[in-house]
Amino acid sequence: MRTEKNNRRLLNLSWVPYIIIIFEMLYMATPFAAFFYSVYQFPLKYLNENAVTAWLIQTILPHFIETNSNFLHSLIDAGWIMMAIGSIVFIIGFIQIYYSKFAKKGAVTGGIYNIIRHPQYAAWIFFGFGMSLVWSRLIVWIMLVSMIFVYYLLARAEERECMEKYPETYPPYFNKTGMFLPRLFSFVSLNISLPKNNFLYGAAVLLIYFGAVGLTILFALTLRNYTISKMSTTHGKDYAAVSVTYIDPEITRKTVDIMLADSAAQSEMSKIFIDEKTKIFYVMPHSWVITELGMATQLNDRYNPQAGSLAHGNSEDTTPSKKRVLVSQAKLIMETEPTNILNYMKQQIPKLYVDIDLEDGKVIGVSKPPKSGIYSDIPVPML
Repeated sequence: MRTEKNNRRLLNLSWVPYIIIIFEMLYMATPFAAFFYSVYQFPLKYLNENAVTAWLIQTILPHFIETNSNFLHSLIDAGWIMMAIGSIVFIIGFIQIYYSKFAKKGAVTGGIYNIIRHPQYAAWIFFGFGMSLVWSRLIVWIMLVSMIFVYYLLARAEERECMEKYPETYPPYFNKTGMFLPRLFSFVSLNISLPKNNFLYGAAVLLIYFGAVGLTILFALTLRNYTISKMSTTHGKDYAAVSVTYIDPEITRKTVDIMLADSAAQSEMSKIFIDEKTKIFYVMPHSWVITELGMATQLNDRYNPQAGSLAHGNSEDTTPSKKRVLVSQAKLIMETEPTNILNYMKQQIPKLYVDIDLEDGKVIGVSKPPKSGIYSDIPVPML
């Protein structure tokens, strides 16, 4: 009984980080964003200040920048579907369990439990996979691995108890069902044999866990580099430029060249960047406002419920010949070449707007962004 209670406590604790992440996803799209981030900013800033931990809050997949990869964007769409399926399966399992308890019907082996032994764990893992695609901070990916690891150990412990408690009925049930997947899809057995000695057991568990985390980090960073490679970018001596909407990289280059050749824009930048500082230029449709880039003081500055997901709340671009460039100072995790600025950037500080007419090949306006955007200096996604 004590073991079962401990397992339940551990299960409840393992949900907490994902509930926090769900809140971050939701309140970034609500009027309460500034309020929530006033508290949430402290752990984010703490992680972002250290070069070792700053990697943890970087996003792997594109958040508001469009790429030319259908694969990347389909991954995010698949994430939403996985979260929905995980939620439904979890609710079904929850209803079955508690109906059985209240009706005093004994062990649950019918319905969804006739297919998999741990549908609630499986549902939360599936939900976690989806969330890791939709909200792809590196720390979320590591938490997913940790959650799978905890759930596997909990499931094994529960199964050992059931084997002892129901020696006649549980083994046949065990043999015909899968742990987290239907047995038909259980291509790889998860019944890992570990040493019986407590010390060796603990060492083996930790070794497997840290190995899985290491592989996850390696895969995540590789996928992040791939994501950036599929964006419309260009580079110069002390800057990187990226287009928020996907356009031909030559257009991104042309936009930046027009800006850098303009005397008024150069004059303003020379006042702002007195010392040699790394710059990041975000190229976007002239009318767009990207909240995460500090361009808005409230969410309704840009919110449009009719806009597509890739527009990130902005209306469709109806004047592609006019662009706005957000000139920002790029804070880096470590010094690097201009070609790697996006890979190593941990924060951007907006400094200047430069509006450009591509048809006429000239700058049509230079202005200042808000002194303090809705997210201020909070390290939100930058891709």
